[in-house]
Amino acid sequence: MGVVVSLKSISLKKLLQLCGAEEQRLVSEIRNDIRLDIRRQQGKTSGGGDFHPPFWRDAKNFVFEGVDLYDATEQRIAKDKNKKRLYPDLRDGFLSWWDKERMTTNEKIGILENSIHNHYPVPHFDLVLKVDNLLCLQVGNDISKVIYPYFPEIPSLTPKWARVGLWLMEQALSEFSITEMKILDVIRGKDYSQNSHPLTGKEQQIFDDRYSIILELWNSLKKEYPDFQE
Repeated sequence: MGVVVSLKSISLKKLLQLCGAEEQRLVSEIRNDIRLDIRRQQGKTSGGGDFHPPFWRDAKNFVFEGVDLYDATEQRIAKDKNKKRLYPDLRDGFLSWWDKERMTTNEKIGILENSIHNHYPVPHFDLVLKVDNLLCLQVGNDISKVIYPYFPEIPSLTPKWARVGLWLMEQALSEFSITEMKILDVIRGKDYSQNSHPLTGKEQQIFDDRYSIILELWNSLKKEYPDFQE
């Protein structure tokens, strides 16, 4: 089965966004990604760069260096008005979560390691899953927390897909226990963990079934774009 470039290498947040999307939005997302692939194949830029990384850098600097996240957000908006609507929501969601996170411990929180990431080859699929840009916390001397950010405004992350995401993180980051992992729905300030949403044992089958549907739809839609090259 032929697969377009975007589905051969995909971030965990994008994968979860596709998995959780309703059909009409899923079709729209796939069409948009196919068009972006065509632009890349033609040597054109997608335009605008990645929207979320500047915010996430500021959030990490807030945690580890005490940077004022309100000021940092305003500076980002001043440089790019396209960030005016969502960056304040990302900031408020993150700070709401962080306040709750800080209340769970009196221990000092520091940097665990900045370079933790993996591009994980998913068995049974021609897919490399990118688990990058983690917030890695060392809590006291004994506790590690590895937090993956889910940024999309739509759809919100549901327990079903959060569990699948945690299962995929467990496969990709084998040096950590799943009890050390969280996925944070940033805008909504809500995290998911093995403690709050224990895995059911069905996550692999749920993922395989949904990803197969996404692949089938992707391969069907790309036939409508004659400029796309395998």
